[in-house]
Amino acid sequence: MLPDPGYPDYRSAVAMAGAEHLALPLLDDGRPEWDAAPDDAAALYLNYPSNPVAACAPAGVFEETIAWAQRTSTWVLHDFAYGDLVFDGRRPQSFLATDGARDVGLELFSMSKSYGMAGWRLGFAIGNAELVARIEDLQNHVFAGIFMPVQYAGIAALTGAQETVEERRAIYETRRDRVLAALPGVDARCEGTFFVWFRLPDGMTCERLLEEHRVAVAPGEGFGTRGTGWARLSLATPDERLDLGVERLATALAAAL
Repeated sequence: MLPDPGYPDYRSAVAMAGAEHLALPLLDDGRPEWDAAPDDAAALYLNYPSNPVAACAPAGVFEETIAWAQRTSTWVLHDFAYGDLVFDGRRPQSFLATDGARDVGLELFSMSKSYGMAGWRLGFAIGNAELVARIEDLQNHVFAGIFMPVQYAGIAALTGAQETVEERRAIYETRRDRVLAALPGVDARCEGTFFVWFRLPDGMTCERLLEEHRVAVAPGEGFGTRGTGWARLSLATPDERLDLGVERLATALAAAL
């Protein structure tokens, strides 16, 4: 069961496992709509701070998740890839910090976001011993391991000075602030990650933004049915290009509102 809207590549895991894809609708604040969740899922993916909706974990959501998983005997996988990229004085919230989490699931962390190691394919999974053992068994039959210098680089990043993590987080928050300030009257949100999730005015589409205004954003429907009518803007863009794109976007959305 995957969040809707959610990161599209999660569906690759469903395909590789030969499993059935079920959707878990998310409310506007990013909280799962538990009443719409089927009771017969084998596994549930969650992601906070979330791609694409840029929402941090709503209060109590992990407790709700654990209670639901215990009731339905469902495994939980929490994608914590954007864990360090939270704004407005928030602190990262790990699923595993919640009582009972290790009984029902695990958490994934990627070195890509916090440490700028995108493309290195380096990360780790921790949590329930049975699930971690399953991952190790699969990986033993798929590949031999991570190139040793990359592993040493990951160790150095995790155990060394963390100033660069805060610098990266602050850059994204500053960019987020500029984007939101440039889009008054637009339903736009970003509590964390390096994305802004915003609602398109009636009649406006991402195709029109690209063709008529030369602005490229990701269509919300690509992230699930609940993403229809929304779009995702990336903050992982050089400042000059970001400001130019947001200027064009603001003009286009103001005309459509």
